[in-house]
Amino acid sequence: MAPSLRGRALVGVSSSHAVAVRLDQDDKIVLDVTDLRGAPAASAAAAAAASGKDVLVVGMHSNMLVYDVEKNSDVFYKDVPDGANVVAVGSVTNAKVPLAVVGGNCSIQGFDETGSEVFWTVTGDNVSAIAFRNDRRHPERPSQLIVGSEDYEIRVYEREEVKFEVTENDIVTQLAPMQDGSRFAFGLANGTVGVYDDDSLLWNSKSKHNLADVAAFDIDEDGVPETITGWSDGRVEVRRTKNGELLYSDDLESSVAGLVVSDYRLDGRDQLIVASTSGEIRGYSQQGVQHQTIASQSAAAEATIKRLNDQKQKLVGQLKTYVANTKELKSGKLGAGVVPPDTNITMDIKASPAVGGLLLELETTNQTIIKAAIVVCDALLDGGSVIAHPARASSKLSIALRPQKDVSAKLEIKAIVGFRSSVQDHVFELTHTVPKFSAFLLCPVANLVVAESSVVFHISERVNRVVLWLQQSFILGADIQAGRAASIPEIGLDAANERLHVGFLSTRDYGQS
Repeated sequence: MAPSLRGRALVGVSSSHAVAVRLDQDDKIVLDVTDLRGAPAASAAAAAAASGKDVLVVGMHSNMLVYDVEKNSDVFYKDVPDGANVVAVGSVTNAKVPLAVVGGNCSIQGFDETGSEVFWTVTGDNVSAIAFRNDRRHPERPSQLIVGSEDYEIRVYEREEVKFEVTENDIVTQLAPMQDGSRFAFGLANGTVGVYDDDSLLWNSKSKHNLADVAAFDIDEDGVPETITGWSDGRVEVRRTKNGELLYSDDLESSVAGLVVSDYRLDGRDQLIVASTSGEIRGYSQQGVQHQTIASQSAAAEATIKRLNDQKQKLVGQLKTYVANTKELKSGKLGAGVVPPDTNITMDIKASPAVGGLLLELETTNQTIIKAAIVVCDALLDGGSVIAHPARASSKLSIALRPQKDVSAKLEIKAIVGFRSSVQDHVFELTHTVPKFSAFLLCPVANLVVAESSVVFHISERVNRVVLWLQQSFILGADIQAGRAASIPEIGLDAANERLHVGFLSTRDYGQS
């Protein structure tokens, strides 16, 4: 597990487990346990030089302390200038010796049992989650390091190098490997949970509650671990890792504090242990959950039938309305709530310094008016959505969007359209994908000002390849092709296509390019 420690944590390392004791923002104690069994050199070497004794690893704002509990003495004390946002224990070097890995401000450090720094690398922002995964396809390699950070990125490291990275739509707070070498679960600050197979997203699901913890556990004994999630409302869910199908759920009386998978009965079989913030502890065995899962699936089937019946009634009502509207259209009489069949909505989106982001413009193709519109996009918008309506009845509506991050995302737009006297309006649904750097405005070459601070580097790509990347990454306002880019004032391209001069202005802070 990879807890977000917020600067204060205790981590204990024994011959079989690493235990993290952390305090959340409300000073409530949260326990996290990592099972080290089966890992190479997974003895107490990472703790007290192979002595077999348990130690505590304490991560603080700018220091880390390893403490020998039995001797009541320090093993070592290290300054960690970048802080200890996250502390985890695992092997990430060729020696395959478990290290105390500390994630701080854009840095990741690994310390051995003597306190020597044997691993160091960087990441893009403050580290918010860490986990380890073993690549079964290459068992000779050390564990890969999965790192989540506050820039919404999940990066997978092999030693110090980034193997791949993916972008999510909020801060990564939880990570858990699925024990099959390629898949891992993740959780976000906005209540989203999902699973990746390397850099391919298998599924995700969003809840209105906060995700407390996520773990992997083969609860149905089919050889494939399920994704276990604990939530702030006390709910515990079991989902299939491949598609997110809900298999089982249970409810605690208070928020889930943490999930632990281990053989606590010492009978050779793992159990799932769930702890709540009020001190309630529940254990789930594989056989016990299987029987409960059958009952849960039956209840889920009944709920599905009810939901489908409700949906059927809704569709029948809509069909009756469409039939009545069609009769009125054929008769040439447009009653209240009927819009002309040729009604459509055009859409334009562009970077706008005036609004400090993007300006989305909607317009109907006839005399109907747009009464309101809602734009939904978790990845781009603060709060996930924006709703707008015109100050005066109009067929046009402009909506200001202020992207929080530079990511490519799909906008889902729903516009309510009708006449002034309509008592029943129509909802038009549109989608539009904005490029990664949509908040940057293309500027004329003549107006570019050389910045005092800059970086110069050379790339070996051809100019037409660079132009293709510009098309995919920015809103250019025109389809710029390498062969005709020289005719566009904002693009500086010589006749031989050997040099390209182009500039962009950040609309978030007008005046800085």
